[in-house]
Amino acid sequence: MMVKLQRKHMFYFVAASFLIILVDLILVNSVLFKQFDQVLAIGMTLDFVVVIPLLLYLFVYRQKKTQSCPFFHSHSWVILHWY
Repeated sequence: MMVKLQRKHMFYFVAASFLIILVDLILVNSVLFKQFDQVLAIGMTLDFVVVIPLLLYLFVYRQKKTQSCPFFHSHSWVILHWY
């Protein structure tokens, strides 16, 4: 199954990723990093390994459902009209 890229949301992904990288760079150069180097290193690693790929999935690769009202799924519709 081919995944259609959401190119209109690519700007949001790039902006959010740039913001995360910028904050990480500011933290690396701060005094706070020298005091809590292990904790901040783990946080930055999670940013690059988990958060940025998750943003890529959410903004670019995710397929949106076209159903207008999520309340009327096939199972809930049967349950509502069963009574």
